[in-house]
Amino acid sequence: MVFSLLPVFLLSLPGANIAILEFIEGFSEALSNALRAVSGFLSDKIRKRKLPVFVGYAVSNVSKPFFAVARAPIDVFMVRVTDRVGKAIRTSPRDALLS
Repeated sequence: MVFSLLPVFLLSLPGANIAILEFIEGFSEALSNALRAVSGFLSDKIRKRKLPVFVGYAVSNVSKPFFAVARAPIDVFMVRVTDRVGKAIRTSPRDALLS
């Protein structure tokens, strides 16, 4: 629910524009996709799935409230990247658990 309002919120911050919004979204998604492969490899290597899933959800859930204190585009960038890293940590092990 937070991410549907992210463009409006970010563009209301001083110094933000569409290019910054697209950079934040593109960088965070690219990093997330790259880290999913690493997370999946490590999950297969250590043969544990529940811990990375728990850590990934914890990182994402802890980071989201920091949007409320973001005052500059760099703050939004840091929170968004942290959230996507949490998603990258949890996605591959969670999919392995489900399969």
